[in-house]
Amino acid sequence: MSTASVITGIVLLLIVMLAIGYFSYKQNQKVKILVSKLKNFADKHATTISNSGVHNNNVIGIDGTGEKLFFVNHVKNIYVMVDLRTIKVCKITEGARMVNTNYGNQKVIDNVDLTLIPIDPKSNLIHFEYFNVNNGDIQLSGELQFLDKWVQIINSQIRSLK
Repeated sequence: MSTASVITGIVLLLIVMLAIGYFSYKQNQKVKILVSKLKNFADKHATTISNSGVHNNNVIGIDGTGEKLFFVNHVKNIYVMVDLRTIKVCKITEGARMVNTNYGNQKVIDNVDLTLIPIDPKSNLIHFEYFNVNNGDIQLSGELQFLDKWVQIINSQIRSLK
């Protein structure tokens, strides 16, 4: 192996490592910005966030008392605060359809929301959108796992408030 080949290999390896480091840094910056927006939003409601999670352009969090849920969508500029004492249950809702393919019927998911069902049946359901093919989302990338975790956290908080 010639010296030129070794140097070329080392340079290419360094370029790849720098690119990975750069993209990792940018992702961490995005998460910090989203969490900062969530904390600032909670500050406006005179509370602090004790538990939060970020997925794509959405950040969700619960305050220290577990009574308030906060949701921020960075792209659509949506800020929502929900009093969990007014919520009966939280669940994941999917908009799906069956498609006939060469391999049989396949379930195609068009949208995934985190849905809060209020205690008062006259109140509207509260939906936080995490995936929607009509908004350019191509395929699911961890939304169901992320939301499953948060449904358990939120329902646990709802039960503890009763």
